Amino acid sequence: MMNRLLAIFFSLCLTAVACAQSTITLRPTAKVGESSAITLGDVADLTGEDATRFATAVIVAATQSKPLSKGSMKVDIALVRGALKGTDIKWGKVALSGSTCEVAVVSADAPKAAPAPLPKAGGSVRDHVATRLAQHFGVEVRDLKLAYDADRSGILDVPTTGRTVAATPTGRSERMPLTIRVYEGTRLVAEGSIRVGVQVRRTVLVTRGMVSRGMRITSADVLEEDRWISPLSEVAHASAVVGAAAKSRLDPGTVILARDVETPAVVRKGDLIAVDSVVGGVVIRMNNARALTDGREGEEIVVEQAASLTAVDKARGKRGVPVTVRVTITGPGRAVVAGGQQ
Repeated sequence: MMNRLLAIFFSLCLTAVACAQSTITLRPTAKVGESSAITLGDVADLTGEDATRFATAVIVAATQSKPLSKGSMKVDIALVRGALKGTDIKWGKVALSGSTCEVAVVSADAPKAAPAPLPKAGGSVRDHVATRLAQHFGVEVRDLKLAYDADRSGILDVPTTGRTVAATPTGRSERMPLTIRVYEGTRLVAEGSIRVGVQVRRTVLVTRGMVSRGMRITSADVLEEDRWISPLSEVAHASAVVGAAAKSRLDPGTVILARDVETPAVVRKGDLIAVDSVVGGVVIRMNNARALTDGREGEEIVVEQAASLTAVDKARGKRGVPVTVRVTITGPGRAVVAGGQQ
């Protein structure tokens, strides 16, 4: 009976996914100016026409007399659903996912978060797209390298003088999809969709020489350089690199990404460690527990301790059954009982 119910459940899930051809996925973080309203396109990646047409829907409103407060705020799924209530969105065709977007609200005069300037005389949609993408990735226009796909619609060359342009990213990839609408007053004069390859110039850490797998990285092993990289690359910061261990071999000149390093193991399989257990405000220490796997600080592993025997049992040659306990590593040779086990 249980297997049949599970089969029905998974069938319903697959049907729901198949029907939801468009998606709204909350990003983990976003950045807006304090004078700007927060729109759906600011906090979510949108795919499919049933989702992208709501890119400019206001999630958190702002006006000149009451701008957004500087700092940060959370936009969750409930807030998105509430903001879209009353629209003609078809939830049967749109899948909403993600958890919470942490929105940083920065000063309107901060150079990396200021609203896009009005296009200068003779400007085009192409100029506006560059400005919009620079804001999206939190960099200056000069730190962007863009490669446009063939623009069969000609939208990129549409003049923008005296017009309003909405260029909204509708996904997040190395070839960014955008929907573009150009207004003259309240009249829509042009619209289209484009894809543009994006590279961002960032200051990154690169390896001076070859770094072997498992090698502990020191400041002498790396240097800072400006590199053109994918905007989706999660580069590792110096604080996370120096003292960490390489997860795989890194050739000379390799940009170090967050996935390339890990906290080194402070306990090795077979090491004897001391384990503390806090019981009713009293700390009970178990010495000489043997680690059954490697462990890093903050990681849970299983340790084993031989069963205690009385002198009589030992004389009779009895052998106790080892006791295994799950512990959390707190440092080299140290751990505490994990998960409330006592």
